[in-house]
Amino acid sequence: MGRVQDKVAVVTGAAKGLGEAISHRLAQEGAKLILGDIDGPRLGTTALKIHDAGGEAVTVVGNITEEEPGFQLIENANEHFGRRL
Repeated sequence: MGRVQDKVAVVTGAAKGLGEAISHRLAQEGAKLILGDIDGPRLGTTALKIHDAGGEAVTVVGNITEEEPGFQLIENANEHFGRRL
């Protein structure tokens, strides 16, 4: 069992690089993920890899420094994982 087993984690910039690597590590440790990035296709690929490895991830495409995408991250956490951040 991982250190973050069943915790909900938000990762921004999750489509590539460090954000993608962090997402995969958190998923390996058992976290449920809300992933955000402006690169929708690559973000979808990150989420698909996590799902294929047995993890849970939902995505929000957009610039989370803007109000609507940031709000959507919080709403997705509540809707998909039954938790408020």
